[in-house]
Amino acid sequence: MLLLYPTGTFLLLLALHRWLGRMLPGVYAARFFLLYYLMQAGLVAMLLLIDADTRLWNYTYDLALADAVPRLCGCFLLEGVAALGVAWLLRRPLSRVSGGAPPLVARIRQAGGPTNAYLALLAVLLLLNLFANADGLIFYFIRISLDLTFIAAFVAGVRVRQTGRGVQVLWGLALAGAAVRAVLGGGRTDFLPLLLYGWGVFLQLDSWKPKAALLLVALALTPPFVVLNGFIGSYRLKNGRISNLHELTTDRLETALRARDQVAVGHRTPLQMVLERLLNHPNAAVVLLSPGEIPYRGWANLPDDVADNFSVTGLRGREAIAAVREAWREQDFGLGTANAYGFYAGLKSGVEFSILADGWSRAGPGGVLLYAVLAVLLLLGAEYALLRVRPAASADGVFVLIFLLYVALGVFYAYPFFWTVKFLVLRTLDYFLVTRLFQLGWGALTSTEPGTLRRL
Repeated sequence: MLLLYPTGTFLLLLALHRWLGRMLPGVYAARFFLLYYLMQAGLVAMLLLIDADTRLWNYTYDLALADAVPRLCGCFLLEGVAALGVAWLLRRPLSRVSGGAPPLVARIRQAGGPTNAYLALLAVLLLLNLFANADGLIFYFIRISLDLTFIAAFVAGVRVRQTGRGVQVLWGLALAGAAVRAVLGGGRTDFLPLLLYGWGVFLQLDSWKPKAALLLVALALTPPFVVLNGFIGSYRLKNGRISNLHELTTDRLETALRARDQVAVGHRTPLQMVLERLLNHPNAAVVLLSPGEIPYRGWANLPDDVADNFSVTGLRGREAIAAVREAWREQDFGLGTANAYGFYAGLKSGVEFSILADGWSRAGPGGVLLYAVLAVLLLLGAEYALLRVRPAASADGVFVLIFLLYVALGVFYAYPFFWTVKFLVLRTLDYFLVTRLFQLGWGALTSTEPGTLRRL
């Protein structure tokens, strides 16, 4: 009977997702926001099917996923209703600016101008993220460009047949470096560019024969990939992670190779470890513990939460970032709230604390709904503004939209609302700063008119 909750939630969210697609075919942000909760509902169903007694990863409380399922699925539905409701209220202005816009993959393939030059630039920035050991302002801009390189990997995959040999070589080197850091550095997030690139390649294929062949290859690689992810998780439990490949030593490499037999942790198989890693454990823990075990926080410290996000810590270097991370241990807002629920957010590591967890910990279902509405308003407002000021199939239109969808699907699930607003603003500004400086620099060094990159 318990499986009916996540299964029913999955089907309802799938229906809402299809409704959104039919209502606003040229608008994507709300659909991607809803897609995350659709995936989480399916993931909960899979975990319960494999092991009905799946436990949450928690340092303080012994919690069963099954106990959280009714409230958790209710929250997933609230997020979906918020996405559909806000999109329905804004459907007329959104329809006006998105009318005639090609589908997402077609936009990426049609994008002209400096698109391929930007792909080359972002591949270089990904390589710098892997190898650079800088501090100060340079470190800050290299660091915050990492998320832009993730979305660029997807664009590079879709445009694989439209980019030159040099750009393809750059991306091959960057993706290989990211995979090496993922395995030996303990950071599974570094697999993301490779996965997004592969997904882009799949989507750009025109017929089902090559798509079927690529799917078969992906299925064949899935078992070793699952085992590899389990190995990385086990290895990182004891050895931590490294921030760049300069920190990779012979001793660490030998330790990683010796750790290959430490795949399973406790009674869990590698498949369970990967699925449990994809589950947002704080979401389940918060809805289970509040308000019974831990009272709702209310809104009294909201000004502190907002003010904390006006500080751009990265400009002060690595030590300042480390100090902020350590300060999370004492905070009762933002990511620091996770510590009160038995998770660790501090210098050595961090844990997801999403808008769902943040909203429930403040005011239960009302807090969840409020933050969901604000998040969808932000995403759709940004997509509306982008469609008004940039053609859908332009370089800026493509890169900024894909980044916005990355925030909708891959950032709001992990971070509180105000932190994500800062993230979105700073990374968008970074994109325009980096690309415009690149345009001006290239124009100054060549006979190209500054800003056109016509000869690239």
